Amino acid sequence: MLETFATPVQFAAMSYTPKYGGSITPDFPPQFPEAPTSVLSMTVVVIEQLANDGTGKALSHGTGFMWRAADGLWLITAKHVLTGRNPFDDTHLSATLFEPSEIKVHFGVGRGSPIYGREAWTIPLYDKDKCPLWSEDPEFEKLKTDIAALPIDLGRSDIFCINDEPDFGLYDNMFTHVGFQCFVVGYPTLAVSGFMLPIWRSGSIASDPRVAIDGKPIFLLDAATGPGFSGSPVWRLQIGPTAFHDSSLPTGIRIDSDAVIRPSFVGVYAGRLNHPHIGAQTPYVFYANRIPLILRAGAGRARVRPLL
Repeated sequence: MLETFATPVQFAAMSYTPKYGGSITPDFPPQFPEAPTSVLSMTVVVIEQLANDGTGKALSHGTGFMWRAADGLWLITAKHVLTGRNPFDDTHLSATLFEPSEIKVHFGVGRGSPIYGREAWTIPLYDKDKCPLWSEDPEFEKLKTDIAALPIDLGRSDIFCINDEPDFGLYDNMFTHVGFQCFVVGYPTLAVSGFMLPIWRSGSIASDPRVAIDGKPIFLLDAATGPGFSGSPVWRLQIGPTAFHDSSLPTGIRIDSDAVIRPSFVGVYAGRLNHPHIGAQTPYVFYANRIPLILRAGAGRARVRPLL
């Protein structure tokens, strides 16, 4: 006898597109009431590339983060977010040949205060003579470093900056190996509200970190990212006991176990490899140590805004 089966029920794929970014005062009990808001998240900003017709419409977006230097505040991002051009061959990234002339940036404000949030400002990218206001890598023609620094003066000093924390840079000699975890911190979409906190996308170092890729200051990640992450800071976070390079010891390694989390800022996310054998999900990251060189090249463009 033939066995018969009922026709299976077909379900439509369920989709949900929330606005993220967050509120810390919802009208329901929190799941993690003791968890702090990451200061590092508040230093990351969403950058809207505005149309050049005066409508204020965002045609695309990227990510950036704030940096406090001796001469003032700087917005760090991928250079192509400001230019609309591929840094490697100078071609337009948009089929319409769009190049932004101004951007809207949602800054994290209220640093050092119990009341903090976001403040949006529209920032020009060129001066009255059509000269770029940003600073780029002094070796850009050789290295094609996709990082730019734009001087920012909002008339206030309480902007959250990536290097404000006292331990910034203290853990840069953490033992690092291919396969270790990293986080790309940015905005895959403009559907963001509230505190406009970014998404932390986990990945791992996909190339031997000591070896520069393609003769440029680049290392690779294995992570799922997208265009909106361009300009995102990339962090190495070590949770629990941490190994450090220490040439004074026979093993060359020292183990510290007296902290919960140790962060190390390692680079700026710029894009993904486009190769038929690798696929489009292998991000590349430019070295963080290019930023001081870029800021020195643009010294004097920013105004001094010390931390309150």
